[in-house]
Amino acid sequence: MAAQDLILKDDFEGKIDGNIWWLKRVEQHSWEISEEQARNGKSSLKITLRTGDKPDIGRDNKPTERAEFSEKQDILVPLNSGIWYAFSFYFPTNFPIVDNRLLFAQWKQFYQEEKQSPFLSFRYINGQLQFCIMGRKQLMKKYFWTKDPRGIWHDVLVNYQLNESLDGFVDVWINNEILASYHGPLGFDYTQNLVYFKMGLYRDSIDISQTIFLDRFRRGPTKNSCLE
Repeated sequence: MAAQDLILKDDFEGKIDGNIWWLKRVEQHSWEISEEQARNGKSSLKITLRTGDKPDIGRDNKPTERAEFSEKQDILVPLNSGIWYAFSFYFPTNFPIVDNRLLFAQWKQFYQEEKQSPFLSFRYINGQLQFCIMGRKQLMKKYFWTKDPRGIWHDVLVNYQLNESLDGFVDVWINNEILASYHGPLGFDYTQNLVYFKMGLYRDSIDISQTIFLDRFRRGPTKNSCLE
């Protein structure tokens, strides 16, 4: 079966699905299966990013750190494929608000250089939730969630097709409310024909710890495959 036709599910019930996630790319101390919070069932994926976790230098030459789970390479989605994603996230009520670039979900084109920008990303900056679209020719669109997201679970649904022609699109819902709808060229002029998804925490380096809970991951070729 082609990767874009697979139906993938992970509810993080007592374990993480190693057939979906590239476990070697996240430090073991950064994550755990936790019963502190759960969207469904008894447990969720708890990720805590601490100063110095997987340090790197970003495109703007600032030091960065990350604790993210990436899809495995053998299930990556080809370009020009329509695809649906769903996941749930929870920021604790005491999640620290800082004016810092914090990404908690991102879609990137597979490329030899890791430092390329994501073409789609969810960000939480200075207390404001954002969905960001980036692409060639300085494409940059931001959509803002005006509510404080802390203290409750939120359900995300994303449908996109990466296409540099006018046939590209992305539609995004949070808690069944439309957040973003874009139709037009989408993506960068990279040569690699694959897209991958990452979720967790990625930021410019700061001397503070931040925690997110993630649950009910879905990926599939139809909306219904992500709602089951």
